[in-house]
Amino acid sequence: MKIPFPQSNKAYVQNNRSNVFPKGNLWSTLGMDFQSNLGVARVAPRLRINSQVSDLANLGVPVAFKYFDGKFRTVAGARVFNGGDTPNAVFTQDAAAGTPTTCSSDTADMEVFNGKLYVTTQTSLVVNGSAGGFTTWSNVDAGLTTGLPHIIRYLPKYNRLYYTNGTSIRSINTAGTVASAGDYFLDLPFGNLITSMEVTADAIWVGTQSRDVADMNGNIFRWDGISAQADDVYPVQGKGVYAIAINDDTGLPHVMDSAGILSAFNGSGFAEVGRLPYTNILPHNDDGFVSNKFIHPNGLIYTENDTFLAFINNLNSDNSGTINENLPSGGWEWSGEGNFTHKYPFTYNAGGSITDFGQNRILRAGAVFNANKPSTTSGRFGTILVGAAIYTDATTTTNAIFVDDSLNEMQKRGYMVSTWFESDEIADSWDSWWVSYRRFLDLYDNITVKYRNVEEAPVEGTITWVNTTSFTILNSAVDVSQYWTSGTGGEVEILRGTGGGSCVHITNAVNNAGTWTVTIDEVVTGVTTGTATARFQKWIKLFPTEALTTPRNWGQFAFDTNSEPRIQVKVCFTYTGVGEFYKAILTSNENIKTK
Repeated sequence: MKIPFPQSNKAYVQNNRSNVFPKGNLWSTLGMDFQSNLGVARVAPRLRINSQVSDLANLGVPVAFKYFDGKFRTVAGARVFNGGDTPNAVFTQDAAAGTPTTCSSDTADMEVFNGKLYVTTQTSLVVNGSAGGFTTWSNVDAGLTTGLPHIIRYLPKYNRLYYTNGTSIRSINTAGTVASAGDYFLDLPFGNLITSMEVTADAIWVGTQSRDVADMNGNIFRWDGISAQADDVYPVQGKGVYAIAINDDTGLPHVMDSAGILSAFNGSGFAEVGRLPYTNILPHNDDGFVSNKFIHPNGLIYTENDTFLAFINNLNSDNSGTINENLPSGGWEWSGEGNFTHKYPFTYNAGGSITDFGQNRILRAGAVFNANKPSTTSGRFGTILVGAAIYTDATTTTNAIFVDDSLNEMQKRGYMVSTWFESDEIADSWDSWWVSYRRFLDLYDNITVKYRNVEEAPVEGTITWVNTTSFTILNSAVDVSQYWTSGTGGEVEILRGTGGGSCVHITNAVNNAGTWTVTIDEVVTGVTTGTATARFQKWIKLFPTEALTTPRNWGQFAFDTNSEPRIQVKVCFTYTGVGEFYKAILTSNENIKTK
């Protein structure tokens, strides 16, 4: 039997409701790009740090970005921060007269209107900007309720700015007059806490979460921006709508709900078009009323590739700190053909030496902003700006502004895991995994292939690095003997901390009084003596029949299997520049048949 991967249509599809071929051909992805060259798998450019707490002591989680008066700007925690003309220019804390100091990453937002920059604090709407430039902040509306989301959007239809306050929406005109009742004001029915809001050319789309009503679901309201009541209301299956983005080509809203389902407006209601791989357990903080949810209201954007990009925190809502094996944190890209695949893990590096390749676990997801603007500035790079709180080791956190390495100059890693291939009969002797790929462009480019025939729940634990090729871990956290003996595979994937994104294998382990000292088969660049969180699994590493070196552009990996009903394959990539994976062919021989 020969099975092509991907199929002849060259589409990579992560179904996220199935793990069997051919319902989809991908079960899990990390840091992969399937959109920049359709039909080809690449590793996405790194998402690297622009500025963080060690640079800006008061930096909170960035929850809104705008470009105003020649600079990128963000509200992050209690304060406003100003960048430069290009996304990669570092940010500094705003020092204009009257600068707000009582914003909150739970509730704040930012918008440009009438040649001015508006920001919401915990209790006020404030503004800066005039004919004299970005000079002095002043108060517009001091009547907002603390502890509730204050989302801001501009509606061109009435040339007004709209901002939320619990279950109501206020607005101001170009003269700064506030409408908190009557026309241009909306108060939603009891129980509908506003959690997201977006505008089209002639309407405001409002997402709500059930509040104080236990058995009530969330809703999506369409409002014309002036009437006393919303024009239409569309219920959702989950408790709330957490983010809304507009398809710029069709003008239709897409919404992300509390179950991680993306739905699109079809003229009469909202229908599912894709979903993240949540199963059984809902995403983190489903019942929270502020914006510390698995996705921020500003965490979903439409891209020039006719896709949507969503940045998430992968923590489950079971209060036990669990995550799904195939659901890393970071940026997930949705396409109509391939559903959601993981594209951007958060990484530490601002430049220079590499200390990680991606953080699977983070503390909190913030905003994403399309920052791809023309510029003649020398040394510019970056097409998006993103905010998040990430871990720097197993427990320590930092808030940071991230920018993508759009020049694609830094080494990066990613992987994709196939769905389960099943024997046409009872069991096959799985033979080989043949691959074709672009000739390597860098000395350190690499493709590693692994497989498993049995799926077991992964085990996580905190490790302490000894050096670049070894670490220690308590036996009470992980019994390492289950993972490094012959035939068990012994993969260790670093989920957070230095070394994050590395998928290495155990070559030796010694237990001394309940503490394992583990030796691994690859140098994890940049680690020293810090802590990290690691996931232990039983992926068996394959070795190519010939070295995968330049100028080769194909290779064969031979399996060492007996008769097995099914097999799953994991392909890991290390690339600098535009490395490409073209296709694979899985071969097998049927040896246990029904007759």
